[in-house]
Amino acid sequence: MRSIALVAGVLVGVFLFPSGAQALGCPPLPPRVHRALEGPRDPRDSGVEGRVLGGLTPHHDLAGELMVRFYEELRRGAPHPRRILLIAPDHHRAGRGAVTFCGAPWETDRGRVSADEEGVAMLGEHGVARRDDALFPREHGITVHLPLLAAFFPGVPVLPLVVRSSVSDLELLALRKSLMPLVGAGGLVILSMDLSHGKSSAEALRQDRRTLPVLAQLRWKELRGLDLDSPRGGALFLALLEELGARRGVVRDHATAASFGEPPEAPGTSYATVIFF
Repeated sequence: MRSIALVAGVLVGVFLFPSGAQALGCPPLPPRVHRALEGPRDPRDSGVEGRVLGGLTPHHDLAGELMVRFYEELRRGAPHPRRILLIAPDHHRAGRGAVTFCGAPWETDRGRVSADEEGVAMLGEHGVARRDDALFPREHGITVHLPLLAAFFPGVPVLPLVVRSSVSDLELLALRKSLMPLVGAGGLVILSMDLSHGKSSAEALRQDRRTLPVLAQLRWKELRGLDLDSPRGGALFLALLEELGARRGVVRDHATAASFGEPPEAPGTSYATVIFF
């Protein structure tokens, strides 16, 4: 009986926590993001004083230009992070828990992205999130960024994590306590999040006038009720930055779908990039 239980335990462990040796295939960069990455760069002063601790960037490929500029500035402000924590919404509600993480490496069209083995082990040990590598190749909030991370931060291990809107305050607190030793040791925190959804350009901008000051001032307890892609992922992100000692965020880009040629009155999405230091 003991040997049967041992075998069963090993099989369960393999299913829930695969070794990660098998890399996941990442979809290629969407055309707009690819063109932005291959096109001429726009070097500019970030207006940030001090060490960059993290940043907010869109994941909708329409805003590819914003993503590439964001990574240019992030690399200038934090050129050698020890690891990157990438937080995104669980768009398809596919996770088996309120928070799901990926522990496998990736092969992207810009190179390999290594798994954060220390982070994977710590989250698995603490039980504050569920590992499910299979959902991540379908999660565009993660996959659109992995080739960019491979291009701008080659060799830096990445810990992707998706957050459902149903996550409780207690679950977020436990997760923060587990993540702080990881990000506090030279980590960089990135939030993959779009802003207003399904609004005209004018209405999206009106909503964003409420949202952007809350984000830039790290007022994470005030995110509920704002027009955001991932208010709970945003709360985790801002709370981590606050604990890391971030003082504020600088909004570097702000745009709506109309900024990229979509009809201004059509329902669309708005976007921002914010650098925190």
